[in-house]
Amino acid sequence: GKFAMGDAKRGNTITEAAFNEGRLDGKLKRYDASTKTVILEQSLSNGLAEGPIKQWNKDGKLTLDAHYVQGLLDGKYMAIHENSHITIKGAYQKQRFTGSREKVEYWNGIAGADRYMVTINEKFDADQITNQSEVEAARKRYRDLRDCVERMARDVSLKTGRSPATESEVSFLGQCR
Repeated sequence: GKFAMGDAKRGNTITEAAFNEGRLDGKLKRYDASTKTVILEQSLSNGLAEGPIKQWNKDGKLTLDAHYVQGLLDGKYMAIHENSHITIKGAYQKQRFTGSREKVEYWNGIAGADRYMVTINEKFDADQITNQSEVEAARKRYRDLRDCVERMARDVSLKTGRSPATESEVSFLGQCR
């Protein structure tokens, strides 16, 4: 039968699902309690993921679009993670990924440091990374850049007693590029 779970304080439905003989079967929907927007739609059959799954953030931006067959990822796959800047695009065949994963490395805590990002683009074929040397080179560039910016920021902090904040101090970090 049908099942709904809600937020009693707000009077909102948070989860809707259907069961058949004690197992999830049919559409599963989840809602953001504050905005009442759909944040997850998934198809299930006999308790296993079957068919499309879509997930959105509370602002309505699509963050996951994938496909399952008998509980295994199988078919198109796309994931975008706003905060971590990771984008994954490709396809699964019986849980084995083929495609690319883009990861943007950066760090917080230093004014202007977000200007110093390194993109790492990993490519996969049947769950095996195919460009390992490129990925290692990009990770080394990131580590070198991060170390340089942190070292220079520390120098500014020691001289001024604060983090680099002025335009000239932030541009000083630009020497790390």
